[in-house]
Amino acid sequence: MKKEEFRELLLDSAFFVMACDGEIHDDELKVIRELSKKTAYFEGLDLDARIAALNEELESNSRSACQSYFARLREGGLDSAQQLLVVEVVLRLTYADLRLDDNEVLFLKTAVKALGVQHEELRQRFGSIEGFIADKPEYKSSSAVIEPGPEIKDKGRASPSFEPPEFAALDKAMAVLRKRLDEKKGE
Repeated sequence: MKKEEFRELLLDSAFFVMACDGEIHDDELKVIRELSKKTAYFEGLDLDARIAALNEELESNSRSACQSYFARLREGGLDSAQQLLVVEVVLRLTYADLRLDDNEVLFLKTAVKALGVQHEELRQRFGSIEGFIADKPEYKSSSAVIEPGPEIKDKGRASPSFEPPEFAALDKAMAVLRKRLDEKKGE
């Protein structure tokens, strides 16, 4: 797969996991923009145009759009590093809004299966995420909140019903996320 095609696939991955819970949150869009600025993941892509095109495709025929996306994962001939980058982007977007939705877990499991990534590879790269890729998720709520701050509690959302896993490669992203939450608490 050519670099530009792969970058589009990464952006598509971010978009589809962002949309799979039925809501597109500002925090998720911020993560995409941060990834664009701080990494080469989406280099050379017009984010707004691509997201608008994906949104239009999803609105016109969501089933077909999702099937096409997962077929691209399955048939893309991605090497191991590319497969893990796709999973990393999916995980970053999954945690962007501080909520873990059943649809996001299902999306992650489907993407991992389509990519053919072995669970041991995932464990080595991301730490303990078995509960999110096993057949039965190890959390109780369909919308568990991760590290709720006062602004989340005020919205009446439930407390976490699981321990969030440690992501070795996402330490910096999670640190930035915690810093933003701490800054909001201080306001």
